Amino acid sequence: ALLTGATGFLGSRLLVELLNSTDSYKTIYALVRAASEEEASERISMTALKYLPFEAKQRILKAIQEKRIILLPGDVSQDKLGLSAAVYERLSTEIDQVLHLAATVNMILPFEKLKAANFDGTLNIAEFAFNSKFKSLHYASTLSVFVSTDKNHGVLKESDRLDDTKEIYGGYAQTKWLAEKALLELQ
Repeated sequence: ALLTGATGFLGSRLLVELLNSTDSYKTIYALVRAASEEEASERISMTALKYLPFEAKQRILKAIQEKRIILLPGDVSQDKLGLSAAVYERLSTEIDQVLHLAATVNMILPFEKLKAANFDGTLNIAEFAFNSKFKSLHYASTLSVFVSTDKNHGVLKESDRLDDTKEIYGGYAQTKWLAEKALLELQ
């Protein structure tokens, strides 16, 4: 499996759950926005310290040492996820599932500042999921695609659609709404 967003609040918890709850993911490739493997390791460690109990952090560090978690320095907003062409192609044939949680979460920045990570990054991940062989793509969205729109009234359900949204408030919600809409169009 390829996991994006492992250095975020949700992604760090999902990484621990993948390690704890299944043998289906013998190897988890964690794409981390970093320039080197050392920087990726530091980011994973700092996230674990910040968000996870000590035992979970130890589990992650042990899995990295045992090569059950392979850290991939890269960036979803870049072409080929910031990976070399050879690594990108190899992973395209090895990976079976993509778990995409990466995003820049910021409620103040405008659309233009968040588009590369939140929208373009999602399109790059979708392209990877269709490259070489089909890989299932699991995408974590946000309630912002509804609560930051003119559709924010009553009860919201997971089955609700984004159709007929007339106004979306804030760059974060706008980029996540657009990314989700694009993925729905690919189905």
